[in-house]
Amino acid sequence: MNQPAEKKLGKYVLGDVLGKGAMGVVYKAWDPVLERDVAIKVMASSIVSDQELKGRFETEAKAVAKLQHPNIVTIHDLGYDQQGAPWFAMEYLKGDDLEKLMRKKPPGFVQKLEIMAQVCRGLAYAHENQIVHRDIKPANIHVAEKGSVKIMDFGVARLQGRSQTQTGAVLGTADYMSPEQIQGEKIDGRSDIFSAGVILYRLLTREKPFKGENISAVFYKIINSDAPELLLPDGNKVPELQAIVDRAMAKGTDMRYQSAEQMAEDLSQFLRKYHGALAEDTVFETSHDPGAAVDFDSSGRTRRPTLRTGAPAPASTAGGGVSATRGSVGATATPHTVAPGAGGTIQAPTTHRPTTVLPATRVARPGVRPARPAPPRRSVLPLVVVGLLVLVAAGAGGVYWYMTKRPARVQTADLTARFEFADAAFQNGRLSQSFEAVENILALSPNNQRALELKEQIRQALEKQEQPEPPPPPPTVPSQPVQPAGPSNAQKAQALVADAGLAIGGKDVEHARSLISEGQQLDPSNPRWSRLERQVASLERELEQKSIEERKAQIIAGYLTQATQAIGAEDYDRAIAAYEEILKQDPNHAGAVTGKAQAVNLRRQVERVAAARHIIHSKTEFVAPPGQGDGPKGFEAGGVQVKAATRAARFPGELIIELNPTNAQPGNPYVLRIRVANQGNRPVHVKSLEIVSTYSGKSTGKGQQIATKVRRIDPRATGLLHEVDGTWTEEQNKGRITAIVTLVGGAKLTKTISW
Repeated sequence: MNQPAEKKLGKYVLGDVLGKGAMGVVYKAWDPVLERDVAIKVMASSIVSDQELKGRFETEAKAVAKLQHPNIVTIHDLGYDQQGAPWFAMEYLKGDDLEKLMRKKPPGFVQKLEIMAQVCRGLAYAHENQIVHRDIKPANIHVAEKGSVKIMDFGVARLQGRSQTQTGAVLGTADYMSPEQIQGEKIDGRSDIFSAGVILYRLLTREKPFKGENISAVFYKIINSDAPELLLPDGNKVPELQAIVDRAMAKGTDMRYQSAEQMAEDLSQFLRKYHGALAEDTVFETSHDPGAAVDFDSSGRTRRPTLRTGAPAPASTAGGGVSATRGSVGATATPHTVAPGAGGTIQAPTTHRPTTVLPATRVARPGVRPARPAPPRRSVLPLVVVGLLVLVAAGAGGVYWYMTKRPARVQTADLTARFEFADAAFQNGRLSQSFEAVENILALSPNNQRALELKEQIRQALEKQEQPEPPPPPPTVPSQPVQPAGPSNAQKAQALVADAGLAIGGKDVEHARSLISEGQQLDPSNPRWSRLERQVASLERELEQKSIEERKAQIIAGYLTQATQAIGAEDYDRAIAAYEEILKQDPNHAGAVTGKAQAVNLRRQVERVAAARHIIHSKTEFVAPPGQGDGPKGFEAGGVQVKAATRAARFPGELIIELNPTNAQPGNPYVLRIRVANQGNRPVHVKSLEIVSTYSGKSTGKGQQIATKVRRIDPRATGLLHEVDGTWTEEQNKGRITAIVTLVGGAKLTKTISW
């Protein structure tokens, strides 16, 4: 029985399919020369004809082939199959990609940070070699069985300084893309750092930091919203880890880590300092405790108890876990451990170098987490509830006052993200926040049925809330209704931040600048203004470039019309001039390059026709041998007049002078040939040849006998007597050539050409 033939690519023997993707198929293969397993990625046959995708596939191989680093997959070989599909061979990796690993067996806390430190080191090396990955995500990170990490799939990588994709094109995976990548701006290695920050956040929380019902909602959150802050299960915070995450996912590139190596070093320092302080199965929550007192630190984050050392643990942590006290993000801390159930002092080693982490500026965003049980405090509960109701009324009235009194503007935002926040706040009992969000939606879309229904649900929920014990009667009740307080300047400015972002998205530069100027007057300290101003400046450059391109396209179209009309009128000089103007605008314009070449060729053809010489050929003259008369004989006497029967030459043939080419220009080669055509029935015997050339009134060659190539010319044959090669000169542009052939017996043949 015949064995099936092995399928091979180059020297490699293909085996099982390891995976399939949009760009191709990955096989396990065997290298018989080096006797090792490899993985071979072959471009999908369905897209081989797409030159852009084919180029991107080849770019992946060439980009990675430049990189030799322990945290980047190694490329061994590149080739093409019989259909022209490119393939490349790379090292065969055992283990799983990070996406599968998180689903099957999530790594422990320490391994999570070690994985990300290795990813950052691999990225740092790629960035140093001017290569940006642009699609960093868990599926492109391979974790080997022993914990080593390899970055894979550079399929949309870009060499810095080159542009494979069009300006404004978006490549990557939505959940992990940076703000500048979504907005089509020029990117560098800091875009990969943002993606690494998203992966780190997901590893720590098992949640994606930016979630939405669709890709538009995800993009909106990446650009405009901060990720919920990290909270330990007991509500405490770890400020140094929060600072690393914040800085990696900073919206502005100048506030982000400037190199992936910096992020790797901060992760390594954190691991050295906090080794053993957090359990391996620690998973951070991303919710907010509505029962806790709300305070804000200098970064805009809600303040929480944070890790500290050398102090007694609060009583609320007596059940175990990590003790914490309030502190600023980026503060220094030292490692410590707490015995389960202990509530005493934590002793921290002092042998580790303190870590310095620069946090990105944050804007607080509400979150939700289950409230912890607290001792009943009946004496203050009525006051708290009354205060909450007063805040609800004041906040709602303030929002209503602000949204109705401010000048109306055209709103174009997608309300998906706003509804998501309003629904989440309502479901988790944050009725004041939900009410404020709904009022904001109704200001944008007054007749929105979904918002009206949600507003009614909030009203009913407020009515059903447990009524507190009646407070003591107020001393005085004003007779006139109390006007609700308007929102603060900071709140107004934050609304203008969102409006400015929407104006930028709608490419309305003037409106965006007006909103930013108004907001800066209300709250100059808001850090979002600088980022918005950069976005406006970038948008202005983009619009200016677009305007330039449009003007250029109009100019080119005009010259194309001129060139087409000129060719139709056979005015090739004007057509060439029009094409040259197009090439000044766009040196690579294919139509102009081709059109100019065609116009030049047509002009040359016209010039050749105009330059062709008009050569005049005389008849061949026959001169009989000496002593032989041409008239009839024997009739001279007796006064008889006899007329010849014919005036035809006695020689039955022709002398031929040939000049080739007939329109040779000065400096060009030419050939002069002298032939004799014998049209008679007897052989012709040639004795000698004389050629007289006359140019500019000067003659040469007269009386000079030239030996001929042949001496005998048979009947009905043509013999070549002489051939000479020369180079045409300016004085030859006007002249004549005379050939004189002397036959045996003394007869002569003479012919002249002139031009």
